[in-house]
This record gives sequence, structure tokens and C-alpha cells, in this order.
Amino acid sequence: ALHLPQTESDRFIRRVLTRFGLQQALFDRVQFLFRLARDKIAFRWGRKAEIYAAACIYAAAMESKKDLSLMQLAVRPSHLFL
Repeated sequence: ALHLPQTESDRFIRRVLTRFGLQQALFDRVQFLFRLARDKIAFRWGRKAEIYAAACIYAAAMESKKDLSLMQLAVRPSHLFL
């Protein structure tokens, strides 16, 4: 497998998915959705991008019928943002 350098968004997405036990199952789909949004809207990494990433995580979880609520994502545990 080709190993590309991880971006801030990749690290953030992995941390959130790991927090909910979904990393392996959803990372590729979340990454695809996030990059699609970023390319269309052209935002830089920051708080706004974190919100888009969380929305992509939620969308991918719903597509895969995973148990993840908006309230779980809305809580912002400090250890995810270190």
C-alpha cells in the first residue's frame, strides 16, 4: 500500500473515528466525502473544516448504518483536539 503523508484533516478524522470505534470501517469514505467538500468549497484547515469533517463522519456512519448520533459528535472532548 502506498503511504502518503497524513494531513491535519486525516489525523482529525482518524481521532474522531477511533473515539467511536469506527476508524477502519469508515476512514476511506469519510476522507472521500471530506475531500469532495473541500474541493468544492475550497476551505482551509481550521474550525470550519472540523465541522465539515464531523458532518462527513456522520454521513458515512449513516450510510453504513453505524450507531452514531449527532449529539455524540456535537460533544467536543478536548483529547480529540490536541
